[in-house]
Amino acid sequence: MFCLTSDLQGSTRFQEEYGDLKSMMEDLRTNSSMRILNLKKHLCLKGEEHNMQTDPRCMLCPSTWHLIGVTCYYISRGLKSWHESKRFCDSRNSTLLIINEDKILKTLPKNGLDTYSWIGIHKDKGGQWIWANGTHIAQLPKGLKVWNIENTEECAYLYGNGAMYVQTCDKKYQWICEKAGIELA
Repeated sequence: MFCLTSDLQGSTRFQEEYGDLKSMMEDLRTNSSMRILNLKKHLCLKGEEHNMQTDPRCMLCPSTWHLIGVTCYYISRGLKSWHESKRFCDSRNSTLLIINEDKILKTLPKNGLDTYSWIGIHKDKGGQWIWANGTHIAQLPKGLKVWNIENTEECAYLYGNGAMYVQTCDKKYQWICEKAGIELA
């Protein structure tokens, strides 16, 4: 009889603890939802000029980055070599600009594009042009005007008019990074 009573008391205590844990989890969910709503209220701009979202989602970028659609772009003010620029972008979980759509050139903020900016195109060891993420370039985007591509230079940069030029990777230019925005839902 003692064992049965002890087992029932243990089972009752387990059920109470289980109920307490369920209650705590529900409180955490509620608090998390309230925090996200509060973040959205304070961080998400309604009608932001470059945020073309029409739904209630909220996309965020790090400060000093530009949100266009669902992508964040960083246009540097400093000067670095192509490899230094790539390391900068990599260290911020981003890549040098990959122009896989013509509209990217049209939507980038015009301020900062009136200078030379490294983008994510370079020659690999085999002499093939590839994007900074390792993807081989089958066809360059239509909006790019390519000059001096026959040269043996190794890296490409963009000028504000949409033309892509080739230069040695050691030259110091500004650069453009890109990464996905963070969605607060």
